[in-house]
Amino acid sequence: MSQYAVLRALYDHPGASSAELARITFVTRQSLRDVLGGLRSAGLVTVAEQASTGRARPVALTPAGQARLDAAEELVAQVAEIPR
Repeated sequence: MSQYAVLRALYDHPGASSAELARITFVTRQSLRDVLGGLRSAGLVTVAEQASTGRARPVALTPAGQARLDAAEELVAQVAEIPR
């Protein structure tokens, strides 16, 4: 769920920094670092080598990350349609 939240946040806020993503997804910076590490290892996000301004390095979805988010969105939509 944490990975989905970060992928969705990046879709909504392209180029957000890790600190911004932590605030948006309601996790600590330390937890976000772990989630981003997994997403980077899977090739779903990239983190800029250098900050464009200040110290914050922008994070971006890769094409594989966008595809994974699209697949997850379909599953979420299916679950939401299940009658209770």
